[in-house]
Amino acid sequence: MIRQLSTDDTFGPQVALLTARTNGSPTCFDAWLPHWQGEEEFASHLREGDQALHHWLQQHPQARSLVTAVQLLTRSPDRFSAAQLTPLAEYRLSEQQAIDLLIWSGLCGWMNRLKIALGNVRQQT
Repeated sequence: MIRQLSTDDTFGPQVALLTARTNGSPTCFDAWLPHWQGEEEFASHLREGDQALHHWLQQHPQARSLVTAVQLLTRSPDRFSAAQLTPLAEYRLSEQQAIDLLIWSGLCGWMNRLKIALGNVRQQT
């Protein structure tokens, strides 16, 4: 299952990049960057921080629901609710894809935090 989620071209690398950036893990971000096959502007804006990502999202509003869901799940999993699932349908994800996205997001976020805690990555503050 992990292999399937991580290699899913639909959102695997994008979610991994988002969680790495949200958790402040440039090492994890750099590890996933070669797997990103989408728009290069996304990755460069994401690397620059929240303000640059917000600017990119203004030009790509269809991605807002995905980015918002991943960031919320990464930052505050206890605040994540079913209300965040509905907008993912607007991103043209099936219910199964949305669940897979959330599982992958949670797993990536957890792995980032574990690597940071173990000292296996440099952390950006």
